[in-house]
Amino acid sequence: MKEKNLKVCLIVVIIVLILIIVGMLAYNVLKPNMIVSTIEEKQNALSIGSNYSYTMTHTTYVEGDKYEYELVMGQYYVDNDKFSATINTYGNNGNTTAIAYRDNTDDIIIYDNGENKLYKINGESNTEVEMEINPTDLKSFSQEILSRIKNNIDNIVEESKDDKDCYVITTKDFNKYWIEKETGIVISYIEDNDSFDMKYSIGNVTDDNFVKPNTSEYL
Repeated sequence: MKEKNLKVCLIVVIIVLILIIVGMLAYNVLKPNMIVSTIEEKQNALSIGSNYSYTMTHTTYVEGDKYEYELVMGQYYVDNDKFSATINTYGNNGNTTAIAYRDNTDDIIIYDNGENKLYKINGESNTEVEMEINPTDLKSFSQEILSRIKNNIDNIVEESKDDKDCYVITTKDFNKYWIEKETGIVISYIEDNDSFDMKYSIGNVTDDNFVKPNTSEYL
């Protein structure tokens, strides 16, 4: 009788262990989809509003017979109808500073590479080159990235970046994305030959952040 009970107990233990293992495997398979769904919910509920700022650093490089790189560093401010940006670009082809300013009265864009200055000021321009600088919609930007990578996920872990708790998604082609857990905003990524970092602030932009550039030398 004791031997029979022992066999029954052993069978029960084996079944429980099998169920635990199956459950763990199922959870690991479903976990990425569960996290993606959580991020999507955060993104859909996100309301940036019309007052925000962000700094952006974007590096592109190509290694080959000729090493080429481009580093773009930008500061952007948005407050309802007001917008300003200063964007510095450094690369093999030289350095460029771009300034944008827009309010209810003025719409100004100036490019300066140290040798030439191109401008578009309230509809008047000294070039036929199309010039446009607009703020990034942080919500749409983050949604587009998640939509593009969610079917190619290899692993998701959690870690802190710039004092923000993030989901870190690694794709099957070894790209990496840091997505803020609280909002679903993509704050950093390493993708092929690109790297991107962003810091943002919501509701802290004031009139002091908007300085209209001097356009007297252009008009």
